[in-house]
Amino acid sequence: MSLLTNWITQMIILLLIMMITTMILPDKHMKKYAQFSLSLMFIFLFIQPVSAIFNVNFSHESAKMVESLFGTITKDNLENEVDLKKKEIQATHDAYVIDEMEKQLMQQMKDEFAHQFNYSIIDVDIFVEDEHDINPDEIIFHFTLAESNQYISEVKPVIISTIDHTIEQENELSSQDQLILAWLSHELGITQDQVQISWEGG
Repeated sequence: MSLLTNWITQMIILLLIMMITTMILPDKHMKKYAQFSLSLMFIFLFIQPVSAIFNVNFSHESAKMVESLFGTITKDNLENEVDLKKKEIQATHDAYVIDEMEKQLMQQMKDEFAHQFNYSIIDVDIFVEDEHDINPDEIIFHFTLAESNQYISEVKPVIISTIDHTIEQENELSSQDQLILAWLSHELGITQDQVQISWEGG
């Protein structure tokens, strides 16, 4: 019960901080960054109770039950199965967090992007080296773009990324693409090496 009370209290405090921050920050861009950071904290805090499942001692209780029914199953086999289940739960948890981050970015950036460039953000994908140990400097943000209000009949993705590009490849980027890459990296507060864009069109 105390765990639930602490969790609700933390949620309320974070919501109050978000409201106060929104009111006192005068600069629009600073407010946007603060809202984004606090929103990520809120998502992590919201799904925190899921981690409580890892504190349960599955091995001891499950071992007694299974051994009473199936005496041939060893303790090592049982522990391996429990570890596998924990990893499956953790993988689902991590995938959910990344999915929520993608939705949050899409929601926060699509209107401003359309206003700046007259293009639409169709999709946002986040790629990480290790979902269990996310390093912000290694996250790759991939944006799928299209002309505003167009009807897409055929998908023709052309990956335009600054990662491992030679000088000749960089010269192939249009000035518009370079502006878009610069704008996206600036809005996210990351380097252009972490941004990729592709285009959809019919």
